[in-house]
Amino acid sequence: MTGSDDERCQRRVRTQPGLVLPLRVQITTAFLILFGVIALAAGTMAGRSTQALVDESVRASFSGSAELALQELRRLENTARGAAAALAATPLAAATDNRARREHLYVLATVLSAVPGVSAAYVGWPDGDFLLLRPMGPHAARLAAPEGARWLAQWVFDSGPRFDFLDARLNTLEAREGVTYALDPRTRPWFRQAAATSRTIVTAPYIFYTTREPGITAARRGASGAIAGIDVSLRDISARLPSQQPASGTEAAVLGPDDAVIAYSEPERILRLLGETRLADPARDDARLPEVAALGVPVLTALAASEVGATAAPRRLAVGGADWLGVVSPLDDQGMRLAMAVPVAGLAAVPQAMRTRLLQLFGIVAMIAAPLVWWAGRLLARPVERFTAEVERVAALEFSESPAVRTRVSEMADLGRALDTARIALGRFSAICQAVFAEDHDQRLLAGVVDALVDHGGARRCAAWLRDGESGFRLIAARPPADEGPIGEGLARRLAGSDDLTVVTLSGDAAEGGPLAPGGEAVTVLGVVLRDGAGEAMGVIALVPGDDGASAALRSLARFIARHVSMVLERQRLVSERAAAREETEIVLGAMAEGLYVLDAEGRIQRQNAAARALAGADAATVAGEPFTAWIRPCEGEADAALHTLADGRRRSVRHAWLRRVAEADPLPVAYECAALEAGDGTIRGAVVSFRDVGEQLRAEYALRERVKELNCLYRVLEATVEPDRALAEVCASVVETLPAAMLHDAVAVACVRVGRERFTSPGWDDAEETCSATIWGDDGPIGEVAVGYRERRPSLLAREATFLPEERAMVEAVAAHLGRFVNVQRTAAQLRQSERLSAVGELTGGVAHDFNNLLTVILGAAENLGASLPEDDSGRAQAIMIRTAAERGADLTRHLIAFARRQSLAPRPTRVEEVLAGMCPLLERTLGDDIGVELVVCAAPRPALVDPAQLENALLNLCLNARDAMPDGGGLQIELRGVAMDSAHADWGEDALPGHYVCLSVTDTGAGMDEETTAHAFEPFFTTKEAGAGSGLGLSMVYGFMRQSGGFARLDSAPGAGTTVRLYLPEAADEAGDGGAAASAAGEGGGGEHILLVEDDALVREHTADVLQGLGYRVTSARDGREALGMLRGASDFDLLFSDVVMPGGLDGYALAEAVGRVRPGLPVLLTSGYPDRVQAHDDAGTSAHFLRKPYRRAELAAKLREVLVNA
Repeated sequence: MTGSDDERCQRRVRTQPGLVLPLRVQITTAFLILFGVIALAAGTMAGRSTQALVDESVRASFSGSAELALQELRRLENTARGAAAALAATPLAAATDNRARREHLYVLATVLSAVPGVSAAYVGWPDGDFLLLRPMGPHAARLAAPEGARWLAQWVFDSGPRFDFLDARLNTLEAREGVTYALDPRTRPWFRQAAATSRTIVTAPYIFYTTREPGITAARRGASGAIAGIDVSLRDISARLPSQQPASGTEAAVLGPDDAVIAYSEPERILRLLGETRLADPARDDARLPEVAALGVPVLTALAASEVGATAAPRRLAVGGADWLGVVSPLDDQGMRLAMAVPVAGLAAVPQAMRTRLLQLFGIVAMIAAPLVWWAGRLLARPVERFTAEVERVAALEFSESPAVRTRVSEMADLGRALDTARIALGRFSAICQAVFAEDHDQRLLAGVVDALVDHGGARRCAAWLRDGESGFRLIAARPPADEGPIGEGLARRLAGSDDLTVVTLSGDAAEGGPLAPGGEAVTVLGVVLRDGAGEAMGVIALVPGDDGASAALRSLARFIARHVSMVLERQRLVSERAAAREETEIVLGAMAEGLYVLDAEGRIQRQNAAARALAGADAATVAGEPFTAWIRPCEGEADAALHTLADGRRRSVRHAWLRRVAEADPLPVAYECAALEAGDGTIRGAVVSFRDVGEQLRAEYALRERVKELNCLYRVLEATVEPDRALAEVCASVVETLPAAMLHDAVAVACVRVGRERFTSPGWDDAEETCSATIWGDDGPIGEVAVGYRERRPSLLAREATFLPEERAMVEAVAAHLGRFVNVQRTAAQLRQSERLSAVGELTGGVAHDFNNLLTVILGAAENLGASLPEDDSGRAQAIMIRTAAERGADLTRHLIAFARRQSLAPRPTRVEEVLAGMCPLLERTLGDDIGVELVVCAAPRPALVDPAQLENALLNLCLNARDAMPDGGGLQIELRGVAMDSAHADWGEDALPGHYVCLSVTDTGAGMDEETTAHAFEPFFTTKEAGAGSGLGLSMVYGFMRQSGGFARLDSAPGAGTTVRLYLPEAADEAGDGGAAASAAGEGGGGEHILLVEDDALVREHTADVLQGLGYRVTSARDGREALGMLRGASDFDLLFSDVVMPGGLDGYALAEAVGRVRPGLPVLLTSGYPDRVQAHDDAGTSAHFLRKPYRRAELAAKLREVLVNA
């Protein structure tokens, strides 16, 4: 028996069901149990008859309780109805004032004293007053009543409630005004119902607001309209319920609809429960009584939930761990019913007493018979105790013979003989087992088995053979020994080809029997076959039985021996094969060039080969039991193939990983493959990982990859700088983004590019541990740097000592040099591009100004006409002035746009700029304010400048206003004037800076200054750094356009915190400055009926201008274009003036029309007008005899110009 078998046996003995007792105890117990059953049956029969009488008594009690509850309910209801009807007919109900009502207060006291169960009486009069009278009773303490108070009169008036405390004679002891009394009986539903009918109203049971007890209210309307009411308490029902209890512990309750408790057999408990019930709305008379579940009596709750039948039949219930006999009896057809339950234990008291007496009698008899039964059981138990001791000896492997057990019971004698036989068999079995398991060598094992079968197994002869080759058998052992003679191989083959156990009879052939029949006698042979796990015969054991023959015991013993010997032989064979396989495996693993780890299912290393030991430098004891990931770690981006293979069984490989080495600080680069070890059932038992050193291969791959990355980086840098007009910030950002990808450890690489004050960095630059940088050189020296770095240091196959490769340093220097060349080229191109962009914007500005001037002409004229036609005090006149002002501001804005576009009409002449400055100083001082100091510096009396002085003043004013806005807290403003000679050395100033002599006008402020990016856009139109609405962004752009149109140029220098300087370079004049020209005087504003031919292609402008001319006193004929106008001139001769737009469709503009008119009507005055700056400039440059009026024009300007042209004609 194995250890597990012994444990199972012990556990089976320990877990026998029931209580284990000696035999004599069990016999005595069985007798007593049988005797007790007889006694119990007799007691039960006696108790049943008694129980029937008790059940009949309970039914009667249930019926009587229901009848009593019904009578009590009807009595109280009738009492309430009669009392209410009587009270409604009393003089008190007919009283009309409080004095009479006070005198008849005794009526209420009489009703309360005479009618039992009435707790309060009410009267509510039609005038709204109300009176309630109740006995003080237990309420005196709660209301703080004065001593001797017996009655409480509760008055409710419109002015509020009042409490009168009365003595026994109804004399007032104390009157309390203004008491807090939430209950107003006049608002209760029963009061309103009684007022609406002549019948007596009786409410359903509910909780009284003041006394907190169950009750009903009866109310009736009297002849005077007063409402008389009676409160009748139902607590008497609770007091009467205990009188009908059939047994102690009886639970009884009167239930209303919805299981509301009206009465309960414990009055104090129901009153306490009602006192704890919260009444949310005292104005309602349907304050619900608590449900039966609130009593906390489970049996009543169960009865209430059951259906009420036509007959009240008792039923049994098991509630709260106890048995009950209950009944639910209907009391009326409104849902009123009585629920009553009696504990069965209380009803069974009489039957129980009867059974107790019978049991006592049988107990006395049992006490007398028990000793006799005990003595008889002891006689029967003695042999069993002897047999138990004998079995314990055998269990202790003591097989020596013991005295026989004597008994007169035949079954006991048979048991004794069986125990002797088992003892002898077990002794033989023990001796044979010692022989079987004492040896692990096959020959010695079989020799021991043969000796044990002969010495202890009852065999006369015995022999054992093992298979030798395919079909031969070799004799291993025999008793008696077979030193010479036949070995019985034929018998062995015969038995091996038969069943596992075979009995054969030998005929006496010595050659056939071998050692089992040495004399050639006929013998009976019992043979068993030794088989391996596949069922193939490994050997044979044969024996000649002794005197008992081939008994069942001998057959069983032979089978047992054959089975266990086969197992031992099979195990020995497997151990030998496994040892050989292990040795062969160790030889193969030791010869492998690749390292090998064998993992368990948890990923822990179990074995390694010699190559793994050499690569890692760790012996088997060091790596055994450690996680695989502690020695081989995949590179970043590679998944852990071993763990995934252990999870799903799929073969995987990893190209890049790191092998931890014991003697080296740096890990070894390896590639590894992983395959799962699966059991026969598909369970993954572990994995095999083979790995190899790939350091040289990776170094070559890394080197090639790094060169490709560096070339790609340089290509992308060149690609980013192909377009010279690309923003430098965008190029630097692209370089910062590109450089980290070209580094060896691109995942942790960062980059930074600094050009001037601007700095471009990749995320994480501030965390860089080591950096490599190169300087960006411009034409004038260093202008920035390019730098790369790593946020953390990682092991590298290419750079073991240095952080950066030489090729990476060379790449950074090449990028820096290329960026320097790009910056120089871009700065040169930016000046040309700025000039071209401003010129294009000027072209667009001129076109916009033309259309805008046309619109402003109409708006300005319409606003003037509207303002002139309205009286001074008209509110519309102010609106017209506002429109005119807005149009004038639009005209100013248009002039600024024209100035920026360099298309405004200028009148340049030699001008002393210092005289212009001197004349403007007072204006500047008033405009700039006291907190800004103005300093005027004139150097060496420069020559006159060829410039329009009015536009120069406008430009200077714009610059000064910008300077003021840049100094909100005050500061200094310097205006400097000096002569400058420009030569080829200043060619880098831009294409507009032509060599020659200039008058330089500089305006310098001490404001906050501007950065480089803001300075680059300062001259662009609509660009402003001011808040929305604070500027148009056209001031500097107008100055720039004015300077370019005047033949000069402008420059701006600024830096944050260093102020701003704007320099205007004005061309010098060849002659001295002088005044010229005389304005013609207008001979009045209005016309004298002259006939004007108006030519305008814009219908809106044409209609407006015709209205204005007619308003000025002229006759007007309109034409849409030049050709139509020529036709009119040829057909009529009374035209005094031609007024025409310049820009018109049809191929005939204003100038061509003027020339044609000169041929058709020589001497006819011509007045041209245009809002397009090119046309204005063309007129100024052409010197034609036609007069010109710039759009938009005001009514007065048009009138003056017309009179000037007509007078001069």
